Amino acid sequence: MQIHINYANLDHFVHKKFSKSGGHGGQNVNKRNTKVQLEIYFDELKKHHVISDEFLAKLQAKYPHGFIEVASHETRYQHSNLEIALKHLHQVIREALENEK
Repeated sequence: MQIHINYANLDHFVHKKFSKSGGHGGQNVNKRNTKVQLEIYFDELKKHHVISDEFLAKLQAKYPHGFIEVASHETRYQHSNLEIALKHLHQVIREALENEK
């Protein structure tokens, strides 16, 4: 079954956190909030009818704690890490919603 997900609607409900990231990247990662953490809560998606009950059940089966969290601190730049984290979040959601094999 082909799953169509409107990520623009989903992204509206993503909680974003930014923090300092240690490691490679020089002083930029130690001074600036370059690390990105994203969280999306299933109860908000349900409340606002963003996804169907069927898809919500699949997400809850895979993530019983009620949310998905991803992070990125791969680059020195916050906007790049945000893009990477959003792509990863979309991938995690897509994989959770695929039919079980």
